[in-house]
Amino acid sequence: FSQNNDCVDEKSDNIPSLSPREVYGQLIRNIDQQAIMMLNFAVYSSYAAMMSIVPLHVFNIMGDEATAGKVGLLFASGAMMGWIGAPSGGYLADRFGRKKTIFPSALLISCGIFSSTLGYVDDFQTLLPAIMLWGLGNSMTSPGMSAFAADIADNENIRGQALSLSRMAGDFAFLITPTCLGVLAQSTSCSTALQITSVVVLGANLTFAARATERTRDRYKRNN
Repeated sequence: FSQNNDCVDEKSDNIPSLSPREVYGQLIRNIDQQAIMMLNFAVYSSYAAMMSIVPLHVFNIMGDEATAGKVGLLFASGAMMGWIGAPSGGYLADRFGRKKTIFPSALLISCGIFSSTLGYVDDFQTLLPAIMLWGLGNSMTSPGMSAFAADIADNENIRGQALSLSRMAGDFAFLITPTCLGVLAQSTSCSTALQITSVVVLGANLTFAARATERTRDRYKRNN
């Protein structure tokens, strides 16, 4: 390992002698690992906002026209975009690189969340495109993020541990974000809670773009 962007080389014989605590400690000190954990926290926060705030937001903006069926259809429409976004995001991450795919995909998340709070969004028809854009961004981001987290550990013996740290960041977001967003929505508004979520995703995405290193293409050329 190094403290910055280069983890253990694939031919290294030192990994088996390291304890899990040492492996996790050195992974956490890696700049790329820190960047992807931060972004994963933000993306999972957007999932939490989708589940906890969006249903309330729908009833706030649609009033008596809001029904459980329409809320369910909104969720289904966002999930449906995964059929397009997930394979597209996976292909683009392999073809052009993880970082080059993750950044614009995460921008779609921010845009989708923020657009759902705009003034003209006052019925099902105007909210639906925002939710679909949000869902598309989420599904396109996930394959690249998982691949990036695995790529941080050049040695295959520790890739599971590298992936687990990224997942832990997401689980931590699920642990605290619903409550925080709920309190925020109650003290201000659902729109404000969603806008702050959009800003959190954007900030984490910009930090990822500034700090993370694209190394996948170089490894692909070396191995082929």
